[in-house]
Amino acid sequence: MQDNYRQKILAFTEAAQPVMIFILVFANPIAKSVASIASSLCIIVFLLRVGIRKGSDYQKNAKTYYTIIFFYLAALAFSVVYSPDVADGIQRFFSQTKILLLLVLIEAVSSHVDARKYLFAGAAGGTALSLITIYESVIMHIGRPPAMWNPVHGGNHLMLAAVLVMVLLVYEKGRGARVFWSTLLLLHGYALYLNGTRGVWIAFGIVLVLLPLVVIKMRTMHKLIYYGILALFVTALLQAPFFQARVRGTISDLNQSVKVRTALSYGGRYEMWKASANMFTNNPLLGVGLGGWRVELETMVRDKYVSSYVLDYNQAHSIYLDVLSTRGIVGFISFAFLIGYPVIYVWKKRTVEYEPYRTLVLIATIAFLISGLTDTLVYIRGVFAAYLILVALSLGVIMRDHRSADADRTP
Repeated sequence: MQDNYRQKILAFTEAAQPVMIFILVFANPIAKSVASIASSLCIIVFLLRVGIRKGSDYQKNAKTYYTIIFFYLAALAFSVVYSPDVADGIQRFFSQTKILLLLVLIEAVSSHVDARKYLFAGAAGGTALSLITIYESVIMHIGRPPAMWNPVHGGNHLMLAAVLVMVLLVYEKGRGARVFWSTLLLLHGYALYLNGTRGVWIAFGIVLVLLPLVVIKMRTMHKLIYYGILALFVTALLQAPFFQARVRGTISDLNQSVKVRTALSYGGRYEMWKASANMFTNNPLLGVGLGGWRVELETMVRDKYVSSYVLDYNQAHSIYLDVLSTRGIVGFISFAFLIGYPVIYVWKKRTVEYEPYRTLVLIATIAFLISGLTDTLVYIRGVFAAYLILVALSLGVIMRDHRSADADRTP
């Protein structure tokens, strides 16, 4: 009876998991509450399956990466122990347990067919967000859409969705498919332009420049044509009034940040970066603790080391300075392994079978790390989840056993 009951639960989880993943991937850019619930259910169902199956069947090639993930979580948990604000540290720790999605998706995705289905769902959700952004800007005249997100958060969602569409454009076969994905990429690019997040613009621009260097099969002539078309787009963009205004604003922010006493974007970030760097230099090995950033910032404000308006924020606005200030060198090493291992792993997979997923991991990581220079993306659940989804779906295919019936198919 007990074995029969266990088999029923296992059958339920196997049926429910793909549905939950599909909902998560589609809803993540456009429905925060739905995506959050789906994400939690994916993790719960995964842990339930592991308990029933007792971990007897898992991706052997992912064993090293799983060790790195748990080391990263352990470093996070340890930093809560010496944090002056344990409650805040615990909250931040649980906000990053979304990292477990890597395990869930790597184990759940075992074929090109699975991955392709979920990637299409992600592209559909990202396209819906782009349409909402364009509608809010053009019809409702909202200055920094999408209004459903903080503009910076929404901009990063748009960027990662555009990265996905760009990869599908490169690797999906057929003239009709190329026209379809080209149209969607133009749509995403226009939405990114209307969003106006400068850090995202820079990150996506660098991705566009580096893409031909990452794609193995692109011929030299095609690369030259690509860069020629890109140059024409950049020339046209430089003439756009909105783009020119954002560039002038950036220069103004940078000039004012020298004086420090400014509440504008780069001026404010400058003071947060200054405070975070000071926390790291005073506590280089372990940092101030996952919940210690705000406490230390308040002390610096009282000492007039930074201006009081930075208290309106509760994060370093840089993934690098955040991890260095709160977890020190030990935490930074765990973060570097977490992000770096997939890049190193896929870089070695220079075969046609894996190239789409290899490219997706590489350029999504480049975009994430560059945008993360000015925003702590690991604390933005939806954005962090979007990045983890792209990496995990790709690794799920590349790391899978070769027993899959469709092992030689490409998306």
